[in-house]
Amino acid sequence: MPTRARATNLPLSSIVTLGVGGLLAIAALCAAIAGWTLRGTGAAQLAPVLGVLVAAGALLMFWTTRRVAEREKALRAEREDAERLALRDALTHAYNRRFLAEVLPKLAHQSARCRTPLSALMIDVDRFKRLNDRYGHPAGDRVLSAVARCLAGQIRASDTLVRYGGEEFLVLLPHTALPGALVIAERVREAVERTRTAVPQADHPLAVTISVGVATLPADGASAEDLLLAADQALFRAKGAGRNQVVAAAEAEARMLALAAGT
Repeated sequence: MPTRARATNLPLSSIVTLGVGGLLAIAALCAAIAGWTLRGTGAAQLAPVLGVLVAAGALLMFWTTRRVAEREKALRAEREDAERLALRDALTHAYNRRFLAEVLPKLAHQSARCRTPLSALMIDVDRFKRLNDRYGHPAGDRVLSAVARCLAGQIRASDTLVRYGGEEFLVLLPHTALPGALVIAERVREAVERTRTAVPQADHPLAVTISVGVATLPADGASAEDLLLAADQALFRAKGAGRNQVVAAAEAEARMLALAAGT
């Protein structure tokens, strides 16, 4: 079967360059023809004028092409900024659920393919509704922003902080087994406990705590969905046990106890 050539989209700067360049080429050709035709006559004096016009046209082409290229660069930067913002939570600047839906399956697939652990911390701000009801949503927003900054400052550059929803955050820890994930979880819990947030509605800086559920692939499942479910169940246990603590998923915790016991 005959193949059909695929259409390509030329940049605006290329189109302008080709168009103006073509016009200038035609103008130069006309000037040459006119000079040859009118040679030996008084009208041949028009040839230098045409040459000046061609030179002016060349300068105009250079200026126009440069301006179009600058505009393209600015538009490209605006598009990239918009794409980055679309993947970030506006309040906390953590990644959002849209980004999570893109990155988590990839990390889970990489974990299974390379046989490396992937851990998750499911984090909830304790008694956040009570804080909102007492001091108002603006105060709650300040606290969430402060907690997000604290979490971001405690995790590694390779880790991913996501605002999972409301007062819940998720931290993804690639290449991290349960013992290392528990160390990081305890570190962020202690850091948030030490954090104080000044709000206009309160006469003293507010303090909050977090509960953390920890789960790991492949110990707690085989998929991204399994990881989130196990971390969420561990978080539920942490809150039920009194809050402000770190709890590992049941399967991972049982595995650690078995290893510690030498069984």
